[in-house]
Amino acid sequence: MRMILACLAICAFAPAPAFANRHEGDAEMAAEATDASEIAAADEAAIADVVQAYFDGIGAADANRLNRAFAADKASMVGVMKSDEGEKLMAWKDMGAVIANWADDPNPEGVGRDGEILDMKVMDGRIAMVMFRYKDEFYDVLSLAKVGGEWKIIAKAFILQ
Repeated sequence: MRMILACLAICAFAPAPAFANRHEGDAEMAAEATDASEIAAADEAAIADVVQAYFDGIGAADANRLNRAFAADKASMVGVMKSDEGEKLMAWKDMGAVIANWADDPNPEGVGRDGEILDMKVMDGRIAMVMFRYKDEFYDVLSLAKVGGEWKIIAKAFILQ
C-alpha cells in the first residue's frame, strides 16, 4: 500500500512532458497557421494589385502597367469572339501583341470603367486563378503564377457577356 501511495505521490507531482509538449506544439502550429494566413493574405493583396494593374493599364493604354501585370513574353489570351457576320469564334492571341494593341489605343476608356474580382483562388502560394468581370462586356478567367517572387498573369481566357 505504501508503494502505491508513493507512486501516486510521485506521479501527481511529476511533470507531464507529453501534455507540455502538446501545448508547445499547439503554439508552434498556431504560429505557423498565423504565418500561413499572413502569407496568404499578402499573396491575395499582391494578386489583386496585379489585376488592378491590368485593369488600369487597359483604361490608360499604359504598356508599363500591362507589362507589370502580365508575363507578356510568355502569356497568351484565348476567348470567344463574334466575327463581323455575328458568328462566334474561338480566338487565340500572343499577349505581347495584345498588350501592344491595347497600348496603342488612341482613345483609352479612362476612369469611367467598371470591373471587379468575382473570385480568387490561390493554390500552394505559387499559382492562382482570378475570375474578373470587366464592365458589363467580358468575363475573364486569369491564371497567375508567382515568378521570381512576383505574381504575373500567364494566361487570360474570356467570354463576351
